[in-house]
Amino acid sequence: MSQLSLYLDNDTFSKLSSAAKENGQSLSRYTAAIIDEHFSAKAHTDEEVWHTLRELYDSAKPDETFTEPPEIPWEFNRLMENFE
Repeated sequence: MSQLSLYLDNDTFSKLSSAAKENGQSLSRYTAAIIDEHFSAKAHTDEEVWHTLRELYDSAKPDETFTEPPEIPWEFNRLMENFE
């Protein structure tokens, strides 16, 4: 297991120590959890979110009751151009 030395001012150390005690954890375990939470939150980039959504989409079961809607008539395309 790796070790890390932190140089903290007394006020910051006191806050960290108190929070660890309130959570019933050692100072090391509490600090490691904060660091882990920080990096876990950073890991949720847009690219990863889209990758997860794509995995969910690909894993979905086909819906046998789905029917493809009819093709929209060409005339409606010209009407839609007026809204662009």
